[in-house]
Amino acid sequence: MILGIGVFSAIVLVIVSVLYILKKFNTDSASTASVAVYHIVAAISIVVAGVWAFTSFDLLNQRDIAQAQLTELKEKLKNVESSKIELSTEVVNYTGVQTEKESKGLIVKVKLVNVGNTPIEFDISKSALKIYQIEARGTEMGYSKLYEPEVISELAQLGAKEESTPLTSFVSLTSSERVLSYFAVLPKDKMYYVVFSTKADNFKSDDVKKCESKSGCKWFVSNYLFLE
Repeated sequence: MILGIGVFSAIVLVIVSVLYILKKFNTDSASTASVAVYHIVAAISIVVAGVWAFTSFDLLNQRDIAQAQLTELKEKLKNVESSKIELSTEVVNYTGVQTEKESKGLIVKVKLVNVGNTPIEFDISKSALKIYQIEARGTEMGYSKLYEPEVISELAQLGAKEESTPLTSFVSLTSSERVLSYFAVLPKDKMYYVVFSTKADNFKSDDVKKCESKSGCKWFVSNYLFLE
């Protein structure tokens, strides 16, 4: 808009200058021709300088606006931390050791994908995965039994004194994904509610401060499953 005003002003100035010079040239004697040429050159110089000044100012203003917008965008993306979570289940014909024959094995896989631009540290201790054996009547339900399998980083040998080592936390790097595998042997012909909930640490953005002041920043995914 500033550039348009500058160009319009320059055109008006040219027209006024030319009309003035032509009038003066027609009314005065021929000896004033050199003065007229001088005025024409001076007018053109002023117009060119004005157009250049307005154009330069407009371009500089646009550059400053673009730079400010780019800085704001970079600041917003600086602490972007986000993740996608998927939960899947697989039933296998496994009754386990010293368990009821009317049971099956359940494999639960949780895929965590870091789609942000910073690493995310996930806390999977304190029973991140819960499998509720539920009893329902209409929309009302509750659980009769709770299973809390863990992700095992080091599996102990049967009969050994050492115990298996559970994985309590891990860091999801930028643009990476991790699949956590859980396993449990459960009674058949039951309905289950599978819940995975975990908290991500090392957040710095304002959105995280808001969610922490309410219910906490947690990644949550769940699924119902009937084990036939």
